[in-house]
Amino acid sequence: MATGTTRLGLFLVLGIALLYTGLSLANTLTMSTSGRAAEFTALRLAGAMRGQILRLTALESLTVVAAGALLGLLVTFVTWAGTGAALGLLSAPAPLVLPWPALGAATAGCALLAVVSSRSRRQRHCAAENESGDHRAGRMIEGPDDPKIIGALIAWT
Repeated sequence: MATGTTRLGLFLVLGIALLYTGLSLANTLTMSTSGRAAEFTALRLAGAMRGQILRLTALESLTVVAAGALLGLLVTFVTWAGTGAALGLLSAPAPLVLPWPALGAATAGCALLAVVSSRSRRQRHCAAENESGDHRAGRMIEGPDDPKIIGALIAWT
């Protein structure tokens, strides 16, 4: 009974951690992609096709996920090495057993979430450009000099 309760508690904590990680990843990539609208517009004006820009954002997202996964494994190994050394001094060695299917599934889920969140805002921007045929038509609101923001501020005050 104790092992079932322990396993359930472990899955609960892991689920909360994965949910938080997923939300953080999606939020960070969505913000970074939307903040680069001017850069994407410059790429379009330089001749990059819509598909090239979408592939670029997807590859950037996958690079971030791969770096995060490698750093996570590095931290895990360092923690395990320290714990293993301490337990070795107590004559209770701790073998390293990694749940590779679970790690692979979590990494794949993060990769999918990263690609979807980085492409969603960029696709809306490209769709607005394609509908009008003008690269400037899909311009997103950039800052306080935008007429829409100025009008909203004047109406608010």
